[in-house]
Order: sequence, then C-alpha cells, then structure tokens
Amino acid sequence: MNIDNPTISVVMSVYNGEKYIAETLDSILGQSFIEFELIVINDCSTDNSLSILESYAASDARIRIINNAVNKKLPASLNVGIRAARGKYIARMDADDISLSHRFQTQFDFMESNPELSFVGTLVKCFYDDDNVGSAYATTSAMEEIHFNFIDPSHDTERTTQLITAETYKTTRICHSSLFGRTDAFKKIMYREDVFAEDWDLYNRAINRGLLISKVPEVLVKYRIVNTGMCGQFNEQSKSDIRQKISKLNNGILKDCFSSGSYKNGLKFFWYHYCRFYLATFVLFLRRVFGIVVMRPLFKVMKAIYHALPPSALKFLFRVLSKINRYRIFHKIPVFNRILSISMAVLTANKDVNFAAFEDFSVKKRINIGIWTIEKKWAMGGLNTILKMIPTIISRNEKVRVINYGLHSEELIQEFLGFVDENFKVEGKIVSEHVEVISASTYRNNQIRFNKSDQFIAGFWEPAEDFIKFRKLQHFENDNFVYIIQDYEPSMLYRWGSEYIRSKATLEDKGYYPIYNNSVFVCGYMKSLGIIDGWNDEQVLHGEPCDTKPLPASNMNTSDIKLVFYSRPTVDKNVYALKVEALKLFIDHITDNKPQMLNGLEITGIGEKADDIEYRGVTIKNHGKVDYRDYVNFLKQFNVGMSCIISPAFAYPCLEFPRAGIVTVVNRFENRDLSSYSSNIVSCDNNVQSMFESLVIASEKIANTEERYEQSSFVLPGVNIEKATEVMLKAMQV
Repeated sequence: MNIDNPTISVVMSVYNGEKYIAETLDSILGQSFIEFELIVINDCSTDNSLSILESYAASDARIRIINNAVNKKLPASLNVGIRAARGKYIARMDADDISLSHRFQTQFDFMESNPELSFVGTLVKCFYDDDNVGSAYATTSAMEEIHFNFIDPSHDTERTTQLITAETYKTTRICHSSLFGRTDAFKKIMYREDVFAEDWDLYNRAINRGLLISKVPEVLVKYRIVNTGMCGQFNEQSKSDIRQKISKLNNGILKDCFSSGSYKNGLKFFWYHYCRFYLATFVLFLRRVFGIVVMRPLFKVMKAIYHALPPSALKFLFRVLSKINRYRIFHKIPVFNRILSISMAVLTANKDVNFAAFEDFSVKKRINIGIWTIEKKWAMGGLNTILKMIPTIISRNEKVRVINYGLHSEELIQEFLGFVDENFKVEGKIVSEHVEVISASTYRNNQIRFNKSDQFIAGFWEPAEDFIKFRKLQHFENDNFVYIIQDYEPSMLYRWGSEYIRSKATLEDKGYYPIYNNSVFVCGYMKSLGIIDGWNDEQVLHGEPCDTKPLPASNMNTSDIKLVFYSRPTVDKNVYALKVEALKLFIDHITDNKPQMLNGLEITGIGEKADDIEYRGVTIKNHGKVDYRDYVNFLKQFNVGMSCIISPAFAYPCLEFPRAGIVTVVNRFENRDLSSYSSNIVSCDNNVQSMFESLVIASEKIANTEERYEQSSFVLPGVNIEKATEVMLKAMQV
C-alpha cells in the first residue's frame, strides 16, 4: 500500500492508556482491510503509553504518533487527528475498545454502497472492565439497548437512518468507537472542544446540517465499560458540576439548531431537554399548593371520621381498602392514591383492625422460611421450589414458620395452608398442623421474642437482609442462615430495580449456607464476579419447574403453528418489547413466505395480563397468569415457544415449555446456553433479529414429533430440592 495515500485514517487519542492500549492496537493492526493509517494522539500521558506506542510504530509504518505539547483532552486531540488525516474515510477508535477484524472492510463497503451517507456506526457488544464488574457506571444492557444498538428491527438502512435522524436529539445513538465517516464530513463538522459528550454533540450538529447517519446491522466493535474513563469519571462529579456541564452541552446544541436553520430539531430539543424540566418544576409547585389548600383540610376530615367510626366499621373499611390496594390502577390515580396510602397506613397500625401486625406466634423452636407471598396463584416457579422443602423438614419432626413478605390476611393464610395440604404429603402427618404463618411485620417487630434456637431460611433477598440486620441483637444462637438464591437476586446485579445495592449486599455476606436454584448458571456467574469462591454439588438445584409432560408423538399438532411465549410486560428483564418485535417479524415471515399457515397461526403470551396486540391480521394474545392446576394441560396445545430473560438465571418456562414437547427459543446469557441439553431448545442472542431467526428455526422443527417427544425428558446439572434440603439440614445440625 501507499502509506502516503491511505484509504482510511484511524483517529485515536490516548491518555494514560497503558492497561489496554496494546489490545486495542492489535485489533486495529489485525484488520483484514489494510489500506489505512493509524493516527495516535498521545495527550501527555504520564504512564507507559508512549513507549508502547513507539514499540508498535517501530514495526508498522502505518502508525503515526502525534505528541501534544499540553494535555488538550479528548475532543481537541481528536481534532488534531482529523486535521492530520489523509484518507478518504476516518474511523474513530478509543484506546480501550476492540475492533473486530472485518470492521473496516464492512464499513468501507457499506459507505461505498450508500454514497448519500456521511457517517455510519455499528452494533456493539459491551463488556465490563476487569476492575468494575458489578459496580460499573452503566449496565451492558442499558448501553446496548438504549444507545449503541439503536436500530430499525428489520435492519433496513433507510429506516435506520430515519430513526437516528429523528431520535438522536434525545440521547446518543452511535458508539463513538464504532464511528466511521467521510473525511470531508468530519472536517466540516469537527468536535466542539469545550464540552462533555462531544460525540453526541457532533451527531446533533451533523443532523442539523442535513448529514445522514446510519448503522451497519452487525456487531463490529467491543466496547469496554470503564469507570476510570470519561463517562465513569463524569458520574463521580458533584451534582452541581454535572448539571453545569450538561447545561453547557445542551445550550450549545440548542443554539446550533437555530443558527443552522434546523428549527424543527431545535423545537424538539427545547421541549425534551428544557420544557419538560420546567413543566415538572411547575407541577411540583402546584402539588405543594394543592397540598396546603386541599389535602390538609381533607386529612382533618378523614381524621374526624376515623375517630367517629366503631371498630366493626373500621374493619369493614380495612377489608375494602385492602382489596382496592391490590390493583395497581388505583395507585396511579392522583389524590386518591395518597388517600389510599395514608388510610392503609393508619388502619394497618390499629390492632383492633389489623390482626396481622399484632398476631400471636409460637415461641417454640421453629425453622423459619421467608417468602415473598402466600397467595396460591403465585405458587409456581421459585416459590414452589421453596415450599417443596417443607415436607422434608417436617419429616425430621421439625416445626416450620413461614414469614410472609406479601399481602397478608387470615383468608390468605387459610388458603395457603389448604394449598400446602393439597400438594405436599408427609406420612402420618397433616402438613398444615406443623406450619405457622406470620407476616414480615410481626417478624421484624418481635425478633427478641423468637426462640433463641430458631433457624432461618431466606427465600429471597429481603428476608436475608432482615436476618443480617438482626444479627446485631445477638439474640440467636446461630448467626448463619440458609439463602435460597433465586434468579431475582443475581438479576439485581444488572440493576433492574432500586433494590440493587441492598440485594447485592446480601449476596456478598459470608454468613449463609447457599442453595442455588437454577442449575450451575447462577453460581457460575456469581463466581465469575468474585462474589463466591465455589460451591458443593448438593447446593445446586437442577431447576424445579412444574412437572410438564408432552403429548404422545402421534397426538402432537404439526399442521398449524401454535406459539406460546413468557409475557411479563412490567418486568424489564423479561424484555417484552423485544419479544413483541421478534413476533412481528415472525408474522411477516409467515405472511410473506408461508401464507397457507397464516390462518392456523396462534400466538399466546402467559405470565401477566396485558393488552392484546393486532398485527397484519394476527392477534398476539396476552392470556395472563395460568392457574397452577391447569398449567400442565394448558401447554399441551402449543408446539413453538419463546422464553427469554436478561438474567444469569433462566425463567422456569425455559424448561417447562421444552419438557412439554414445545420447541422453544431461549436466549443465551453470559455463561448460560441451554440448547446443549435438548434439541427442543433453540438458542438466540439478546436482540430482535436473533430471536426472530430462532423462531423460524423452531417452527421448522415441529414436524419431527418423535424427536420432540424424546428430547422432552432432559435434566440440567444439579440435585432435586429434597436432596438439597437433606444436606442443608445436616449442615444446620438439625
């Protein structure tokens, strides 16, 4: 190649990047497209970065090192590189990321085929820096789904370009390390040198000038989430400094919108980043005024009514409000939700009204099990696994106390005990006679009254947190407890909710005996994070889903596609939106390629009630929760399934569907790939296109009924809950 006339100029700035710079350079120099120069701006590094760069430059003439006389920061250093670029195209690269070997060739071909485009990014695979696993400033899923892998689900270039043009004003949509563009476009725009998020600023200014940005629908860059990088350090600044820098960034983009004549973009930007804030502030002011003028007098009236009503009327009111309180829709009604909340708090604290808060309990020795609900409609999955421990414990002549962290009433207690008797047997004993149920509030308010020999089993993170907290009382003889680690706790390591820090702290506690419910995947992942060092085989459950069975091969439906998917719209980790988009692509595929199967196509979501979705004449039904008594037979009507969850653990439908003879799409995650255990499982990646392609594969396998039947009886590594409980009791010296 002619090193004085390269096709691509790679621009990279380095400041104290010795830890990863060699890996990054190797990924660039190993590109299949070799017609490039690598311009590296050393921004006054004080570590070993320069010597590493010079050693590489000595053996590869394509590397040009430019040393800044003073530390200019990233945007200014990139402008130095852009001015020095000699190629037709410029490729951006950060000093700690990795380019796949065919990145340059793919982006070059893409730009040559789409001359209307000025810039193009790629899909990105995010991963954590070695030093910040579990404590990074952002999650891999958030960075990928919200920012870097923002793309039209069908991967159509024109529609992706339109999406990026229409939505970039909200946030960045292109990974900076994946950016590839025409050199004249870079030199026309350049970076603003005095702002944070210079890449987002550049994209907005490019769009304001009519330049088009798109994305290659392929992962070509691995992005390292580093707390010591610009984003990580930015998040560690004071709130006032952060607000000041964001304000400066937004003001600059807004000013550019109007100075460039991009008035529509300016109005959208002003609404999204300014008006919404001012509106929220005004609404807060109105709420304060409303509280003084309306709510305070109303509360006085409520107080007078409360004192005037007899206990029988208050009990009736408590029952009514308790039922209303179960429905989320009432929590969303302004004013009423506040009244409901206060009324429930007052009535709950009244011992003449709410027996649960002041209920009696036995002070004899018990094995306590903390669970999230006693409602029998939820007695599936992980809760069912925990309840299976009770017969083994009772067979040892032990008494059990269930501590309920969910809705609590005498009616629910009796229903729960009836369920226990119906489903769990111990020879010569009625199980419910050996089980006591109390509320979590009773547990928390009466610790000192519990028998000192009591032992505790935490069914999820909240009772684990309570027991850790109550150690300081030094009341119990044994400070250790048993922790049934469900999928929920490790999922919290991916920050699906506000309890993330609390949940993680319980996992990092060293004073528990663990039982890992989800085969080797959860404990393996926790070991990779350094939370645990290892485990015993008897501590790992092979999964305790409902005991689903397939139809005989001769009775299986092969003529029509009957598809069932695990649907939980309100639970982020269940990626409901991705599943729906994949299902729409699947409907497109059937409509365009197999129209004869369209009339028989049925799609049903189970797990949580939601609105049905109509698409091209096909209804994506949302059936809601299936009663545990009907579940096994309910599944026998289906032949294709989908159960994807962004978690180290798997949801139980990932096992229940294929064990019912349903060819099921299940996503890979970290160290989990279930397809090796059964051909009834088709693995996919965590994106719409892969889910759709796997659905097509699954639908093509339904005709092989003999294989579906034979592959339904698979078992994951681990032991059953009865065996694990026996070993646990020995460890507890019961």
